[in-house]
Amino acid sequence: MCKDIDKVVNKPLSQREIDIVEMYFSGMIQSDIAQKLKVNPSTIYRTLRRPHVKKAYFEISQQKSSDIVKKATNIYSAALLRIEQEVENLSFEDALKILKTFNPLIKNVQVDDYQSQKRELEKAVQTKEPIKVKIKFD
Repeated sequence: MCKDIDKVVNKPLSQREIDIVEMYFSGMIQSDIAQKLKVNPSTIYRTLRRPHVKKAYFEISQQKSSDIVKKATNIYSAALLRIEQEVENLSFEDALKILKTFNPLIKNVQVDDYQSQKRELEKAVQTKEPIKVKIKFD
């Protein structure tokens, strides 16, 4: 029984089924696909419900969504890297100005171990060392 199901699900798509899936995936509605292919809309409906066609459509959807997620992740990583580079070269005064500008947007700013960081900051100011500030936000 399982072999029969596998044969149905893993059956290769015909050229007509490929065309229907491509048109459907590109955003065409079933009635427009039927009109373009000069077939009854119920034919398109039944074709899209065949197990092997559903599987192909699902695989294409997964691949496309995977590509979108990869692109978004790459953009996010590049943005984080740029922000890190900008922050490293930012003066303390400029950092405070930016924080004040975004204050309405940042609701929960938490500074870990405020007292020890305050002492380190005072020490860095006195010795004219570069100042490093760690800020966590949600």
